[in-house]
Amino acid sequence: MYTKGEWYVSRNGKILVKQGPNFEEICQMPFGSCREADEMPEAEANARLIAAAPAMYEALKCWQTEGIVKATIPMMEAIAKVEGK
Repeated sequence: MYTKGEWYVSRNGKILVKQGPNFEEICQMPFGSCREADEMPEAEANARLIAAAPAMYEALKCWQTEGIVKATIPMMEAIAKVEGK
């Protein structure tokens, strides 16, 4: 079980993964300062990976139940989200 809804990365002084219309915080990348976050580009990549977790989970479930052909598009969409596209 996980928090349903679209997860996305928000950068407002911090790198956050948020969800849904109420902008509920899922997680926060731990930094001492905004400058420290800017100096760690992999932090935003990590946040995108976390934000794509629900889509990756759903794609894997689709693969398990429907097969690789039906799971291809959901997997490609999850990969694009991780890559920030």
